[in-house]
Parts: sequence; structure tokens; C-alpha cells
Amino acid sequence: MPTSQLLLTEKAKAVLYPSTFTNATTVGVSNSQSGLSCSYANLAKVSVAATGTADNDQIRLYAFGVNTLTSGSTTTYVPHFIGKFLCTFGTKTGVSSGVLTENEDFVDTFAKEEGDSSTRISNGTNEIATLTIDLQGAEYLVLTMSDAGLTFGGSARFATVGLL
Repeated sequence: MPTSQLLLTEKAKAVLYPSTFTNATTVGVSNSQSGLSCSYANLAKVSVAATGTADNDQIRLYAFGVNTLTSGSTTTYVPHFIGKFLCTFGTKTGVSSGVLTENEDFVDTFAKEEGDSSTRISNGTNEIATLTIDLQGAEYLVLTMSDAGLTFGGSARFATVGLL
């Protein structure tokens, strides 16, 4: 499973994954925990940003819920696929001297390509689009990204996640 560094914000209501999100489209069954712990949350609100993108660049976001199976001292982490989303970048950016700066562009359109009915999308032209995921009992949330076959000029990729 891909690992991500976590930065907790005030009251741990929001989490930022600063990561390069190397091209990964799947998450395997593992004996190692990774992802964002979300055992006590019902929903995750996700937005995506990247450094160095142009208007209409695209990337794919993959979302997986992970649950654990434990027997004795052995725990296995089992992912379940939530969805695959085509993300299109707009012109909305972060703020000077912010965690996400004016060099990071946000996605303004999510389009679901595959997945279950546990997601809701909020899009707006050159506004920050959000993807709301009903976690349906997942203990962890793992997000991966891939630019394979897409026009994407960005370098670092980010996902902000608020747990509700």
C-alpha cells in the first residue's frame, strides 16, 4: 500500500496528504497499515490539488476503504474499491505563504468513471470541486492517483481530506 505523510490541522478535523502519489491504481491486501484512520467518521470530504498544472490538465483519483481482519497477533488489511474519478484542474489556487500556495492548482471537476453509490460530487467552473465519500464502516481511507494516458504537467500531487 502507498504510504502518506499526515499533517493534522486544528482539532484534527482535516487532514492533508502531502505526497507525490506515484502512479498507483490498485491497493493490495497487506499486513501493514497505511492510509488515513477513519474508524469514527461517517464521511470524508476530498479535494485534489497539484503543483505545476495547467487549466484542463487531468489526473485520476482512486479511493479505497480498508478494513482489518485479526486473528491472534496477526492483522490483515483488506481494501475495498470505492471509486475511480477523472479529475480536471481549473484555475483556483492556494494562497501565498499557505500550506497550499498559489503554485498549487485545485481540481474543479470530478467525474465518476467507476464505483459504488457511496459518493457525491460537487463541481463548479474554476471553483474547488469536492468529492464526499460515505465511508460505510471503513477503518482506513486510502487514496491513490495516476496520470497514465492523460495530459498532466504537474509534479507534486495533494489530497485534502476532512472527516465528518
